[in-house]
Formats: sequence, structure tokens, C-alpha cells
Amino acid sequence: MSFIQKYRQLGTNSRLYLFFISFFWLYGFFGAFWRRIGVEPNIANSILLFILAVASHGKWRHKIHLSDIAFYFLFVCLYFISTIVYPISKGLVIHFAYEVLLVTVPFYFVGIIFKAEEYSYWLVLLSRLSIIINVVFTLILSSQSSNIVEEMHRAYLVLPSVLYLLWRMFESFKKIDLFFFAIGFFMISSMGSRGPFVCVLFFAVAYLFFFKEWKHKTVARIVLVVIGIAFYVLSSYFAIFMVQLLGSFGFSTRIFDSMLGDALLNYENSNGRDIIQAELFQQLSMDYRGIGYGLFSDRVFSSYGFSAHNMIIELWFSFGYYIGSAILGFLLLLFIRFFVRVKDNQIKVFGLIFFTSSVIKLMFSGCFILDGLLFFLIGYCVNGLRTSKTKTLFKGAALEPKI
Repeated sequence: MSFIQKYRQLGTNSRLYLFFISFFWLYGFFGAFWRRIGVEPNIANSILLFILAVASHGKWRHKIHLSDIAFYFLFVCLYFISTIVYPISKGLVIHFAYEVLLVTVPFYFVGIIFKAEEYSYWLVLLSRLSIIINVVFTLILSSQSSNIVEEMHRAYLVLPSVLYLLWRMFESFKKIDLFFFAIGFFMISSMGSRGPFVCVLFFAVAYLFFFKEWKHKTVARIVLVVIGIAFYVLSSYFAIFMVQLLGSFGFSTRIFDSMLGDALLNYENSNGRDIIQAELFQQLSMDYRGIGYGLFSDRVFSSYGFSAHNMIIELWFSFGYYIGSAILGFLLLLFIRFFVRVKDNQIKVFGLIFFTSSVIKLMFSGCFILDGLLFFLIGYCVNGLRTSKTKTLFKGAALEPKI
């Protein structure tokens, strides 16, 4: 059955919701399109996402609770109160207010209403389209320059699609999925940023060890460990091959150069991140109040004017060791509860995809308060726990003996 026939089978609400999911899945690429034609991407994307969400409300009505709205307004109040508590970062907090409060944090509501399990067919097509768009962008750039250096942003844009196709391969192997995954993984590996490459490895290991339903779990895990050791031993040969291949096309070989130097997870090739983080830790040691320096303050104290490129350090620097660790602990508890209590494996896989694309990514780059996928993940986990609790209650009620 063709995708046109499948589309015709959808009802009006399902079609509108499909448009909403499609726009969300390709959100970053639409941003690049608006930027190219001279339109402010954050404004255009936010308006369109809001319109599509409202238009498809028939698929998600009653999902947003009063507590969700209260959370948003509480966040807004605390955001502006922080300018009083942390005057040193007041200018940056006000400067980023629009992007944080009207673009990033609303992704919490997108996570609440996101339910794509029944749209898996369409997400496969969207993931392939995402990779095709990325290839086209790369060809355009390569026609303008003989060498393509670090393209971290585009690598992260295509990451969820690559992870989704990888999961599909693990569940039901298809050659076409392998083809598109190989292209996507090649593109990620050629863009000079270690973060997306490490994210793919993390997702593969986490899924195969903790989420994949094996018939003989212990045997399967032993085999995976043996394969992992063999890959590590032979990784230098793989890295040499990739350096030669990528170099012949004029792509960045930075990731595999670092593999050859055993520095993939070290800071030797961190583009100054080691210097920034050393400065921040030194400043943090002088935090006599014990409550940090406020949101975006890492940009104030780093000599480069950049963020810490590490979510944990950002939380500590923004709120101090105690409050920052408490926030981190709350988030980890939320994520752990989600993965333990939610029984639907496909829902958990989406959670793992977005956990990898946000939390693991934020260990290498980006800023947590400007990362829409992090707030999406929080909303997605909250809704997953609510749904799981509701199902448990209904199941318990059904088992009650009738008098």
C-alpha cells in the first residue's frame, strides 16, 4: 500500500496530527529554510507549531492539565525573579527571555501531547526525508567549499532520525533502513563533532542492554560485551579506513583522528571547552553564597564568552552545588521512573531517543535552558507516567470483585 493510500485512510484529526508530528520531526530543517529566505526562524517555527498543535487538538484534548499550565507560569516567574537574585547575569537573562519562554520551554507541552506510536510508518518516511535533506544541504555546501569542517548543528538535527532508523533495524531488519541509517551515520561522522557520534554509540549500547527483549538475556549480554571488546580492539583499523574515506571527499576526519589518539571522550580535542570549564570551576570555588551565579552566567565568566558545554557544570554554576545537584537529581528521578514504570516498549524507545538527543548531547554541547528537546523530554516523561498510572488504575478497577 502506497503512502498516498495510507494517508487517505486517515481521518481529519489524524491527518492534522500527522502534519503536527511531521513539522516537529523536521523542526530544525524548517528553521534553516526560514533563515535562508530571511525570516526569523524562532518566530516562524513557533507560530506554525502552535497553529498545527491547536488544529490537531482532537487527538490530544485533555492531555494538558492545570498543573502543566501552573508549571509554565511558575517557571516564567522564577525566570524573572532570578534577575534579582543574580544581578550579574540580568542582561543575558532578559536578552534570552523571548527564546527561553516562548520558544524553548513550550516544548514541554509538545512533549505532553506527543503520541507517535501509531504513526511509526510515517516516522520512518520522515526520518529518511530528514537524512535526504541533510545530504542535499551537504552537497550544496560542498559545491561552495572544497572542505567541509565542523557542522555540529546539522549533525544534531539529523540525530533523532538516525537513532529511530537504528532502532527499527534492531527490531526488524530491512535493507532500506540499513541504507538510510548508513548514510545518516556517515553524515554524522563526517561533520567533525564528537557529540552526535557518541550519542549513536550510547543509544545502541543502552537499547541492546536494557530495552531489547532478548530470549536469553544473559547470553545476549555476554555476546554484546564480546562484540564490544572486539570492536574496541579493531577500532583503530576502522578509524584509519574512515579517515581515508572522509578525507578523499573533503569531509572532516576529526572524530576518527581522536579515536586514533584515544581522545574521543577526552578534552584534548575539545575546541577550548577544557579551558572554559577550568575557568568556571575556579570561579565556582569562590561562590561564597553557595547558590551559584545565575542562568547564562557561565558566559559572563568564561574568557571566550561561551557556555560551559556541559549540563552538569551549567547547573552547578547557575544554582550552586546544592541546588544544582537537587535539580539534576529530580530530573534523573523523573527519567528513571519513566523507564521503569512505563511498560510500552515503543514509548520507552522514544524516551530513549529523546534522552540521548538532549541529555547526552548536553554533556558535550549546547545550553540546557535553550534546549527545546530537554523540555520536550520532561513533558514526554510526565505524560508517559500519567498514562501508565491511569492504565494501572483501570486495570486494578477491572480486577475488583463484583458484589
